[in-house]
Amino acid sequence: MNRLWDEAFAAFGLNPTETQRHQLERYTSELLAVNQKLNLVKADDEETLLRRHLFDALAGLPVLGTAGPETAADVGSGCGIPGIPLAVFWTSTRMTLIERSAKRASFLRYAAAVCGLSDRVCVENRDLKDSDRQFDCVTFRAFRQFDEFIAPLLTITKAGGMIAAYKGTEAALRHDLDAARPNLSKTEITILDNPFYQAERHLLLIRKI
Repeated sequence: MNRLWDEAFAAFGLNPTETQRHQLERYTSELLAVNQKLNLVKADDEETLLRRHLFDALAGLPVLGTAGPETAADVGSGCGIPGIPLAVFWTSTRMTLIERSAKRASFLRYAAAVCGLSDRVCVENRDLKDSDRQFDCVTFRAFRQFDEFIAPLLTITKAGGMIAAYKGTEAALRHDLDAARPNLSKTEITILDNPFYQAERHLLLIRKI
């Protein structure tokens, strides 16, 4: 799979260090090893996992940038996507993975540790509405409809901060956004360009004013 990784890095304009590459490969290996038992993500083999999920997370970096915010949270983190791949490149960011499932939270702690990320990646085993901290950037992927959780998402986002939502079709995204009608914010929709998986993907950015 080395060639596929190389192609992805080139497509997304990334130039990872050997350490970063090892972290991504180790994370992928650990996720594959436990996925069948814990049902963390829909992928039966490594290539599907990379094309559909890991590269989807990395496709956000050309939009979000590789410098990273000071603090970030990945809500409903599940298997750690996009939180862990983003944390690999956001080397100065303190990343919090928020996950209410104890089994999944346990995997996230293990994955952060074996990938050498536990010094700046922590896991909160709690529901979003119970989080009492604020972050510069809040990410999520494959989560509930906006109108069900936009209020707590805005609550944990600092003023001037941003919510970055990895979502599917633009039509469905606009439907969810119209239903949510987030207050005190401005929104931007951009195409999430992942040439390795043929599906319509978008990144919704919600700036908290």
